[in-house]
Amino acid sequence: MTKDKVHRIALVNPFQTTTRGYDPDSVRNKGHLAEPPLGLGYISAYIRKFGYEVRIFDAHIRAIKGITEGLYGNYEDAEDDLLREMSEFKPDVVGISCLFHYISRIVHGLSKRIKRENPDVRIVLGGSYPTGSPRAALADPNIDFVVLGEGERSFLDILEHLNGRYDLKYISSFGYRRHGRIILRKGVNDVKTFDDVPIPDRSDFKLSDYYHYGRHFIQKFEEYEGKELKITTITATRGCVFNCSFCIDRKIWGCGLRTRNSQNVLDEIEYLHKENGIDYFAFNDDNLIIKRSFAKELLNGLIKRKLNIRWTTGGLSVRGLDKEIIGLMLESGCLVFNIAIESGCEETLRKINKPLKLEEVYKVVQLIKENKKAYLMSLFMLGFPEETEEQFMMTVKMGKELKSDWTLYSCVTPFPGSELYEEAKLKRMLPPNIEDNYEKLSFRNYILRPKYLKPEFVEKESYYANLDQNFINNPNIGIDYKIDIATSDIKNVLKLAPNHSAAYFALGKIYESKGDWKKAKECYLESKRSLSGIFLDYFRRERIEFPDLSIKR
Repeated sequence: MTKDKVHRIALVNPFQTTTRGYDPDSVRNKGHLAEPPLGLGYISAYIRKFGYEVRIFDAHIRAIKGITEGLYGNYEDAEDDLLREMSEFKPDVVGISCLFHYISRIVHGLSKRIKRENPDVRIVLGGSYPTGSPRAALADPNIDFVVLGEGERSFLDILEHLNGRYDLKYISSFGYRRHGRIILRKGVNDVKTFDDVPIPDRSDFKLSDYYHYGRHFIQKFEEYEGKELKITTITATRGCVFNCSFCIDRKIWGCGLRTRNSQNVLDEIEYLHKENGIDYFAFNDDNLIIKRSFAKELLNGLIKRKLNIRWTTGGLSVRGLDKEIIGLMLESGCLVFNIAIESGCEETLRKINKPLKLEEVYKVVQLIKENKKAYLMSLFMLGFPEETEEQFMMTVKMGKELKSDWTLYSCVTPFPGSELYEEAKLKRMLPPNIEDNYEKLSFRNYILRPKYLKPEFVEKESYYANLDQNFINNPNIGIDYKIDIATSDIKNVLKLAPNHSAAYFALGKIYESKGDWKKAKECYLESKRSLSGIFLDYFRRERIEFPDLSIKR
């Protein structure tokens, strides 16, 4: 029997929603993103080496599964069940991962209930929220410690301190309260190389729950009626070599890029493929291919092992892509090229510290398009603090010129901890109460009050650009070998948004181009029926006309 004061550790992935809760209809239609919380898996694997008993509780997937199966009405019901099971485990310390500011109220509410039921338990909060807003997190008396940035070593050191084996003054990158004062120590973590951390502990994850009940980005491409993709996530690198003003990567991982041993990554993929039947892998890396030597080792390894898997990754830096790397990516099973462009204005790119020239983008896009099987997604952000309407529209114009398979425009979101947030705060572009209501911080809301742009303009025009380039004037509708891609994209949208008027209109155009007037007419009629709100405004402004539906063909 251990003599440690703390021995049982509960790690919690909280509900990924605001206090409004989940939309049950959306949940049942697989409308909520869900993936195994690998960050907690890494922490579990790391501290288990030192003799701690660990259990991971994923509240988010429990809620999604429970709502889908009719066991819960919303997260409140799932929370009751979660706390009951955690109570049976009797943890000494609860570590909660808060990756997003918009769920911070949910996390504080959960922490309050945990403390109320067990006042002696210590609560440690980690993730982007406490890293970017540590004082806001520690203002809650229910939070005992926060981890700033990378979690493994700091969390272990906190546990060792609670067991009397480690002095607080030696712990890097953490915060706590002492005599009513908030103490923050923003040091450098001691996990020097990624290989110091074992592969993540997945023993408490039922991997099938994530792709069966939740949605993953990959399902947009190959999942159709009667087929369920077996998907999971994996991490191969940490950090970033760039310093974009809107990003908080450096706050979390420090400067530079650390890569795992490529053979270890390949072994993990092969194990998950053979033991769990996983065929689709999502690298949750920001810079998977930016280090060329590592990228070539990994991609060639996937090809050599002949695992026949498909994979994707987060936003790709254009500067990591050339003809050789693109070819290796496709040969090794890459599903989609998500290129992170951000802006179509050189001046804006310079102001946000994005190391990119627009001529580079056009060259890389051309290289990707040379392979007709490649799927290209271009990622843009609209509404930067010093952006003018002209510069805003330059980005929309560039997106249209690239004619990607899908073009995603997001409103700029100033995340605390980023240079962008500090700039917006200094220039008084933030709502006065933003630090009291972080639920507003999501890509769906534009909260900035910039100098040259009206918020209504940013929200409306970014939405219109998405409607124009992905639906009404989807470039794949007019290309024979791309028409099936367009069909799949539009149908996937309709799974999640059954009343999407522009999607029905686009599907009507697709069937009309195929000569199937009966199905085309059905889609046009459905588009007309759903035509209201922002869709109606857009159709009127763009003078979009329906074909004569009374004509028999």
